[in-house]
Amino acid sequence: QNRRPLRKEEIAVGLWPDISPRQLNSTFHTTLYRLRRAIHPQVVVQSAGGYQVNPEFDVWYDAAEFDEIARSTERAEPWSEEWVADLARAVGLYRGPFGAGLESEWVEEARERYQDVYLTSMLALAQAAMKRGDPAEAVRMAQSVIDVDPLNEDATFRVMEAHARRQGLDQATR
Repeated sequence: QNRRPLRKEEIAVGLWPDISPRQLNSTFHTTLYRLRRAIHPQVVVQSAGGYQVNPEFDVWYDAAEFDEIARSTERAEPWSEEWVADLARAVGLYRGPFGAGLESEWVEEARERYQDVYLTSMLALAQAAMKRGDPAEAVRMAQSVIDVDPLNEDATFRVMEAHARRQGLDQATR
């Protein structure tokens, strides 16, 4: 999350990378006007350094929450109850591709990063479900990964492993 003020040109590069310099001023100020009308007149403030979300506002958005929870899983003991609970909270916030319908380099990078964290977390949750003896939950988690990434070999393995456990096949091969 970027807390420093940004010049309108910096904002435009992120939001409208292909905009012409002639269109920039009009597009920026029209968008700023609409944002202020939709949320609050002081949601974005201007300073000598540029524009920023008003630091006095308590702004919540799922992507920032997702990032914070993902960071907390890095501090927790892997496979602990806290770690698994944090992963579950993070994936509960994921609603599909970030910025669907938006096309720009920063959106693509964020979309890929959030999807990677989601898929990795779901696979870890599938593995955690197997460790606690819940193969049905492991199948559900791994299938969620396959729904997003049909060629994910780890998820396919987890589904097969969970079905084998449910059928008692893993006992027969020991």
